[in-house]
Amino acid sequence: MKEEQSDLSKLISLASLIRKKYGIKVVREPILLFNKTTYKLEKIADWITKDEYAHHIIHCPDILFYADKVWILEDDGLIHHTRASVARKDKLRNEHYTTAKINHIIIDEFELIERYNMIERPLNPFEVFDEFERIVIQRNIF
Repeated sequence: MKEEQSDLSKLISLASLIRKKYGIKVVREPILLFNKTTYKLEKIADWITKDEYAHHIIHCPDILFYADKVWILEDDGLIHHTRASVARKDKLRNEHYTTAKINHIIIDEFELIERYNMIERPLNPFEVFDEFERIVIQRNIF
């Protein structure tokens, strides 16, 4: 439970940093419904019905924001490298985003720790935001 609270706290802080810096609409953990055969995004929702759940592929990205078009931000923490089932789901999730032509940024905390020779630990929201800003500048998003 403590790790979930920490992740939630980090997402709240990260969303707030993005909102304040760029003055854009930011949504934490929205529900995305994809068509099961075409993988096209059909709906962005706050809640869904059992029927919608049964008939769609569901993804709940960490953060969704609007910068001319919809963007997804995923903060993949260390758990994404320690559990094979999570890694497989991440790969499928990324394929769905790509197939649906959804712009997305994946921040891989393990990769950042390796790149900057940091002690292996969960990154704080400011470290994740710094990487977000680096990617935003690199891709000329705003």
